[in-house]
Amino acid sequence: MDRDKNKNLFLISVIVFLVICILLYFSRRVAAPFFIAFALAYLMDPLVDKMVRKGFPEQGPVLFLMGAFFLLLVFACILFFPILRRRQKI
Repeated sequence: MDRDKNKNLFLISVIVFLVICILLYFSRRVAAPFFIAFALAYLMDPLVDKMVRKGFPEQGPVLFLMGAFFLLLVFACILFFPILRRRQKI
């Protein structure tokens, strides 16, 4: 009885895992921004926590870090797009 229960649980787990993998595969274009946002939040959370412990209100560090990230992104685009364009013409 216990063996059948474990076997059924294993089969259900495998089926659920496969369904999740298939859903992720077909929704990869839609899901990419969510994964990027999750990664950014995961990386910036310790910095925000440290700045809040130093006495800043929580919105300040979040706005500062997001602004700094987007400035770095814009700077990288300004720097690398001309280089990529020149390489493409060759």
